[in-house]
Amino acid sequence: MSRGALIRQRAKTRFVGRRAQLALFTENLSKDPLSEEDPAEFLFHVRGVGGVGKSTLLRQWQEAARRADAVTAVVDENDVHGVQQALIELARQLADQTGPCREFDRAVEQFRREQAAQAEPAPVEGEVSMSSRVVTQAALGAASLIPGAGVVTAMATAPRGRGDRGAARRTTGTGRRRRAPELPG
Repeated sequence: MSRGALIRQRAKTRFVGRRAQLALFTENLSKDPLSEEDPAEFLFHVRGVGGVGKSTLLRQWQEAARRADAVTAVVDENDVHGVQQALIELARQLADQTGPCREFDRAVEQFRREQAAQAEPAPVEGEVSMSSRVVTQAALGAASLIPGAGVVTAMATAPRGRGDRGAARRTTGTGRRRRAPELPG
């Protein structure tokens, strides 16, 4: 037996206190969750100051659950960052024991798509979205191949300055250009 295995074995035999909590948890594993009279509990809350044995109790519960052929998963706040990552890690651990969690995987993928869509900046009123610009530039590039259309597409693709409100009128030909006021000399 390795030194690490000996240490773990001794730690199990030296588990002091919390026998009532361990017994309650173990008894709960044998209950029928659908029972009307005495249903199994689905949530056990563990709290306390550092060093009182919370992690040790959780390891004891996990071992008891494994002995009862229950599926277990553990996530430590030091290993994951955020609820989404914690749920994904829990699902991965459960899938290792029971098989893929297809509905959960689909929900995660849908959530990721929605998050990516929300992360894209929405166009401000009067601005054009990036996808619209790309499509427009592609169409103008194709139109520039038509004989005589080069001048029109060059006007439409002229660079715009920040806050250049007249640019839209110039490129469409619907407005007239303003002259800059002359400065006194």
